Amino acid sequence: MPTRQIHDPLLRSSMFVRAARYGAALLLLASAALGTEAQAQTADLQVSEYSADPSPVGRGGTATFTIRATNNGAANANGATVTIAVSPAFEVLNNPGTAFPANCALSGAVGTQQLLCTLASFANGADLTFTYQAVARVIGSPATRSTIAPPAGVTGTNPANDFLEINPSVQS
Repeated sequence: MPTRQIHDPLLRSSMFVRAARYGAALLLLASAALGTEAQAQTADLQVSEYSADPSPVGRGGTATFTIRATNNGAANANGATVTIAVSPAFEVLNNPGTAFPANCALSGAVGTQQLLCTLASFANGADLTFTYQAVARVIGSPATRSTIAPPAGVTGTNPANDFLEINPSVQS
């Protein structure tokens, strides 16, 4: 069968694109066959402590909340986030760097406040401890929860230890 030479530049470029697509697909298949595909990163992140001091606290008083996050391994988790659903009985004053760490952002109205803290550097095996302060506004002891999430591209391996919930008490 005779071969013909193609002189149409548009046709050539579309053939080149198709060849590049198929070539990339073949490269991926070959890589998978050789076992060189990218492995998903995993980390076992944990909220290992969440406490309030004092508890109980008198209405109008200030409590200091302490959170300790732990990276139990197997990889660094730079960019992990800790989300704190503040107890509806408390108000965190919007004073970054004083009432809460500068790497945290406060959102929501009193009763539905949330702190979102980004852990820029969180090495394998590391513990990070930080605090926030809140004023007791409502008598009772509704729950507050602290949850840690891995950064994008990292999968948590033990969801059971990703959060802690406490019930700090406010008295008259």
